Amino acid sequence: MKKTINVLGNFVLAICFLLLLAAFLSPALFGFTFNTILSGSMKPALGIGEVIGLEKVEFKEVEVGDVIGFKLEGMDTPVSHRVIEIVETEEGIGFLTKGDANEEPDSWVVRPENLAGRMMFHIPYLGYLAKFVKSKVGFALLVGLPAVIIVALEIKNLFWPKSFRRRPKLMEKPSQFPAYLSPIIGLVLIGVLGGMMVGNIQEKTLGSFARESEEVGQPLYVSERNMQNKGKLPLVIFLFSEDKTVSFSEAYFKLSPGMQKEVKIAGDSEEAVIKTGWLFPLLPKETLYRLFIWNSRFAPFVVASVWIFPLTLITFIVLKRLSSKPKLAQRAKLMKRRFSYE
Repeated sequence: MKKTINVLGNFVLAICFLLLLAAFLSPALFGFTFNTILSGSMKPALGIGEVIGLEKVEFKEVEVGDVIGFKLEGMDTPVSHRVIEIVETEEGIGFLTKGDANEEPDSWVVRPENLAGRMMFHIPYLGYLAKFVKSKVGFALLVGLPAVIIVALEIKNLFWPKSFRRRPKLMEKPSQFPAYLSPIIGLVLIGVLGGMMVGNIQEKTLGSFARESEEVGQPLYVSERNMQNKGKLPLVIFLFSEDKTVSFSEAYFKLSPGMQKEVKIAGDSEEAVIKTGWLFPLLPKETLYRLFIWNSRFAPFVVASVWIFPLTLITFIVLKRLSSKPKLAQRAKLMKRRFSYE
């Protein structure tokens, strides 16, 4: 009973840890995104190092006075400023923004395709931790180091158990926790990898970025988008729309780190929703594309499970066999009977 409670307790702690880690790495799973304040332009409302949670809202839902997050073309980092005016431009409705600590408004107009979300909450100083967790060193220290320490301690207890000092020690069975540790770690890895892929799925209407075509007999809206892989791992990029009038020069393709590709998108409706995303190339491109079309939110977890689940199962079987030690268990039972007779 005590061992069952310990295993369940460790499982619950692992789930809580997974949810916390997913909130840092892939907050889109919870319906919001994070933005870190890097300057003092929003003081005193928002200080340097604060993290703000942005909820995804329709462009028309934003009002004057709201703090929004946005990223303009050519910007390396997103910006979080307050909306001071809603303006009409030749391209449609836009927002004028301004930092609370700035004397002049911003020189740009925020368009629908630039909007990341509206501020829901803010947490002081958490930005430094969030930035560290997303770095390679931070991720290794937060996930890799604790896992290695736990596994090392359990293996030590498994192969070099403490000497039996009293009779009750002889009646104890070997620890089974190393076997149950593997599915917990596997679950965490599936959640983290899947969350990373889910967090990069975007949906935009065709009219928000395409231009109207002037050629007769051609689709009404045409756009050429530059797809880039700024990471350090190869990716498979996907583009999909449920609107049958939308076409792509390439609906899916593989991009190596640092590579880019021009994709032509055309359609007849400005309200057509274009969904873009990427998955790690753990399966053939055609299979990944079918999964993405089937369910773009669930597909990343399926892809992550294809490789992690078999490895987890093999590790579980091996550790369980190593931790069983039937001879020692039988000896403990015999000694228990002997002491009971005495």
